Amino acid sequence: MRVCNRGRQALLLGISLLVVFQAACQLVDTPAPGKPAGVRTESPPIALVAPASGPDVAVTAVDFEPPLKPGANLAAGDISLLVAVDNRGDRREKDIQVVAQILGKEEELLYSDARVVDSLAAGEGRVVQLGRLAQLPLRSSYTIKVWASAVPGETRLENNAKTFRVQISLSSP
Repeated sequence: MRVCNRGRQALLLGISLLVVFQAACQLVDTPAPGKPAGVRTESPPIALVAPASGPDVAVTAVDFEPPLKPGANLAAGDISLLVAVDNRGDRREKDIQVVAQILGKEEELLYSDARVVDSLAAGEGRVVQLGRLAQLPLRSSYTIKVWASAVPGETRLENNAKTFRVQISLSSP
């Protein structure tokens, strides 16, 4: 399996650093009502960089949990999407909607999920864990689109979304 994206290494490094930081600090998340214990949907905030002038929310990285390996079955239901969202603006933002879609050929919608980040201070980032990829039909390629909704007054929207293409090898052993 190969992900076609020139920024893939930087993306994986960013997600890896966030995951290592969380593990090192042994951060614990209380599950929301109706969620099974041990299922995390978003991480605690992480301080990032000095905020820019005005509102600016950005999707900075996308990865799978657990990380994809050759031969991974996306339809097995044991893989979820992780999306890193940063508040690069100069004020606290609330109710930031994070959406992910997985599309097949000809924009066929195969998966869609959304989560809301309740609050994110200026200069903070958070990793949002979306739902499992249960019953995802097997395809030779997928297009993954993720985005964060624009916050009030935000004008820099080019960093709110990312799109990736995942190629799957369907050859038999």
